Amino acid sequence: MAYIPPGNSTNQSDVSTPRTPIPFLGVLGGIIGLSSVIFIFFIVKSRYHHRQPQRDIEAAKPVPKEAVDIQTLNNASPSQKYEAVKGLKKQATWASTQSSSAEVCAICIEVLGDQDDVRRLKCKHVFHTSCIDSWFQKHHVDCPLCKSIFIPDWRGDTEGVH
Repeated sequence: MAYIPPGNSTNQSDVSTPRTPIPFLGVLGGIIGLSSVIFIFFIVKSRYHHRQPQRDIEAAKPVPKEAVDIQTLNNASPSQKYEAVKGLKKQATWASTQSSSAEVCAICIEVLGDQDDVRRLKCKHVFHTSCIDSWFQKHHVDCPLCKSIFIPDWRGDTEGVH
């Protein structure tokens, strides 16, 4: 064997591959990972904020006067106790098409009680006053069951029923 002085090592692993410190790779990986997470966070956040104002704009649109004028609905179909209208001839509700004897508001699907405030529309369908008022305020002027127009003079409708 030949004598090799210290510091003149000919170890093949030292010659063929340079050594990269492991802490440097860890720091580099951490920076890349953190940057990716931050980038994805801002992408998701920006998409959410672009959608949110659009919902606010739709909610802030003025509601047409005709859609919220409950007096118009009162004139067309006054609110009264259910016991006053339940005996009227040709009354039709969702429940009248069912095998049950109890009549039901087709909007909330609750049984109509004698002391409940209801509206009987021109088409003879009966609903809780609060249910049909809410329906009306959401820009509906047609019966939820038969789609007859229940507001007289609405879009040229003088009969109140189509």
